Parts: sequence; structure tokens; C-alpha cells
Amino acid sequence: MRRLAFLLPLAIFAMLGAYLHFGLDGGPGPLPSPLVGKPPPAFAVKGLADTDIRGPALVNIFASWCAPCRAGRAVRRFASGMFTTCAVA
Repeated sequence: MRRLAFLLPLAIFAMLGAYLHFGLDGGPGPLPSPLVGKPPPAFAVKGLADTDIRGPALVNIFASWCAPCRAGRAVRRFASGMFTTCAVA
């Protein structure tokens, strides 16, 4: 009985680990979106008018407390040389 009490949680942990390893191995592929190929939805941002944006633009909406948003700052700096960039916090 004592052996079963030791092996049962170990077997459950091994099955859970195998499921997480093999079952969730889809990879970070592209996610389907109904908005691909369509014009962007209309939105209004206080302090940003349509006349402020000329040509291709990158509008980045981020949160200052969000770690991935802060990590994307380098991408915004790189893109600022190619596009009009507008960061909205």
C-alpha cells in the first residue's frame, strides 16, 4: 500500500508532463485573424488626429506595466525610421 501511495502521484505527474510536452507542441505558428487583408477599424485617440498620420503608420497601444510591451520598445525605435509611429499608453 505504501508503494502504491508513492507510485500513484509519480505516475500522474509523469502523465501530466507527457501531455504538456506532446499535447501542447503546436508551436507559436501564425494565428488566424478575421481582420487580415481588411482595412483597420475606425478608432479615435484623444490628442491624435487623422491629419497627424501621413502614409504608412504604426500605431502601438501598450501598457507601461506590461513587460512584453516594454520589451517591444526596441522594435518601435527600429520602426520609427521606416514608418510614422504613434505610441498610445
